[in-house]
Amino acid sequence: MRPECLECVLKHLQKASVVCAEVLTGYPLHVHVVAGNLDEASEEAMRYSVELANKYRNVRLHMMAGYWAYRAGLIAADAFVKDHMPDIMALLEEVENLIVTQRMAEAVEQKGGKPKK
Repeated sequence: MRPECLECVLKHLQKASVVCAEVLTGYPLHVHVVAGNLDEASEEAMRYSVELANKYRNVRLHMMAGYWAYRAGLIAADAFVKDHMPDIMALLEEVENLIVTQRMAEAVEQKGGKPKK
């Protein structure tokens, strides 16, 4: 198994953000592509953190539950978008912060020092 790659997590979330825009502009079937990218992000995150992987899984499941409710006519499209579409930008920011923290720790380690607290 290759080592974890937070950049791969970031890549899948970036893809999900692009397709989310499609969903929000009237292409609800693209939700399946968002779900696929969230699943890929979850799989990549599993190598780094089970907690992070489960977070993406739960986001995906919540989104899909809303989508199926929308498709079944149980909720309106605007309710699906408002209450079930993920805040991908918040997920991107979180992973970016993890990458920065990881890079800082690696830089300190290469210099033989200890990270500042």
